[in-house]
Amino acid sequence: MRRRATLILAVLVALPFLWQLSRCWPYTNDDAFITLRYAWNLAHGRGLVYNAGEHVEGFTSLLHTLLAAAVIAIGGGARAYATMKALGAAFGLAAVLLSASLVKTVFAGRARRDDGPIEAAAWLAAGIVAVSPAFVVNSASGLETTLFAALLALAVLLGVREVNRGMRGHASALVFAALILTRPEAPLLFAAHWSGLAVVALLPPHDASAPMELRAWRRLWRLPAVRKLLVDGLLVAGAVAGLLLFRHGYFDGEWLPNTYYAKRSGFWAPAFPYMRHGLLVPLGGLTGVALALAGLLLGRQQIPRGLIPVGAVAVTGAVLPFITGTDWMIGYRFSVPFLPLAATCAATGWGLLLRRGMALCQHDEGTTVFGTATRAASMRGERVSPVATPASSDGGRRMATWMALAVAAALALGARQHAMRLGLEGVLSLRARGYQTGHRALAAWIRDHARPSDVIALMDIGIVGYTCIDQTVLDISGLTDRHIAKSPGGFLKKSYDPAYVLDRQPDVVVLTYGAPGQSYTRPPKGTGIRYWTEVEAQLGQQPRFVRDYVRVRTPPPEDDDSAWLETFAATCGAARVFEHGHPGLYYLLAVFPRTGSASAR
Repeated sequence: MRRRATLILAVLVALPFLWQLSRCWPYTNDDAFITLRYAWNLAHGRGLVYNAGEHVEGFTSLLHTLLAAAVIAIGGGARAYATMKALGAAFGLAAVLLSASLVKTVFAGRARRDDGPIEAAAWLAAGIVAVSPAFVVNSASGLETTLFAALLALAVLLGVREVNRGMRGHASALVFAALILTRPEAPLLFAAHWSGLAVVALLPPHDASAPMELRAWRRLWRLPAVRKLLVDGLLVAGAVAGLLLFRHGYFDGEWLPNTYYAKRSGFWAPAFPYMRHGLLVPLGGLTGVALALAGLLLGRQQIPRGLIPVGAVAVTGAVLPFITGTDWMIGYRFSVPFLPLAATCAATGWGLLLRRGMALCQHDEGTTVFGTATRAASMRGERVSPVATPASSDGGRRMATWMALAVAAALALGARQHAMRLGLEGVLSLRARGYQTGHRALAAWIRDHARPSDVIALMDIGIVGYTCIDQTVLDISGLTDRHIAKSPGGFLKKSYDPAYVLDRQPDVVVLTYGAPGQSYTRPPKGTGIRYWTEVEAQLGQQPRFVRDYVRVRTPPPEDDDSAWLETFAATCGAARVFEHGHPGLYYLLAVFPRTGSASAR
């Protein structure tokens, strides 16, 4: 009966997740295809490279890239895109269910089977993650975000189990070793988790007045705890050392990934709103967090110590955007991997607050779930019959009430994010259409006009790079180019000599233009359409570029609204211009073939 109830609750939690997933499924982040190009080259014997012969680490997640390479090797490149998206959704759903397991594991041995507030807290934690539109967006983006979230939740859950077993076992460290290969911030998160375990080991026993128990605790600290912490540290340090040695040996002596140099100044979005939308809003905002903290403070005597490493990692994840900076991608992907852990802490606080409220409302302490009589009997080693108290006679009905309360609370938190959900869905729909009319159309044009040996220079290298797998792609933003990445300036603001690009004699150069306005409409007269980045402006204004790539033509008649892209192409001297849908902006991809190249014919 209990297994059936658990299955029903898992299905109820999964439904809002899958419903939201279906609404944002057409969207895939362009950067996901960078990983797929690396994976395709690896699976086809070219090595872990973006361009053949160029050992530059332009991907974010080694583990995700290796997984994609295995998918391509087994099922072929044609199925890789859909398969990797499906795996991202599966990892997202796994993270949702792991949230419930985390709460239950935290309270393992401390809660009765009919402890309604804690059981409700467990499924409420899962519901918080399931109804979060930002988390669901990252489950469909094609990036490694949900793989990271699921592995992180699993690692912390295993760590809590090890705390419950008296600081024995190293499974959590092994999963953290896998996390080291998944995201660059994993070592910092392990340090937070390891510190939380160390705090647990240093805490005195619950009854510190008992001399024998205190001496037993001291022996525990000297032997199993120290040994566990030491072995855990060595396992993860070995993974870090192995990754560094591999990187240094394979990627031309580099100790850090090329993406670090390309993005090291972070992005321009403020850190607090980024973290607030990714973590605080799904928890009910500052009010929800305050209630959770109140529950944790009022019920501090009942807080299991396994919650300490969970909270340590959650807090570290919350402050990461303030350390590393943010990014431009939809869905707050630097914050949402920590939502399962934050939901665990928040739901635990709410559950303890409810439990305290129940205790205050009870006139007869013998009928409380954690009443004096029950605790005394448990301490004497006596078994308490489930029908011995009125509290257990209608336990099933009470448990159903608690589960209904958890579902209602999760739905209320989801409804609170409805405006965010609608906004994200509108952006995702427009961007998904934009990738079809912009990047995919551009890639098809290049594939039809370019030769396998041609060099293509552009900024958005994901879809174009994976579609044009045989062409060499020069990334003018620096993600896969070491010289540009190490040039002064932030991401998309690098300061380097445009001659570096022109000296490569690219057969096709793609420059991006933008202006405020509504995508897929003719810009009003007087709209100033400018280069998207300063790097592209400097490149487009070089005399060599104007001489070899720009071909100004007579524009079509002004009264033809459907031909305004052709008008702009003729004005700026491009062979073609493709439009990518972007909220509040015109985002144009202009193609400039080099004179005399195959693409120019």
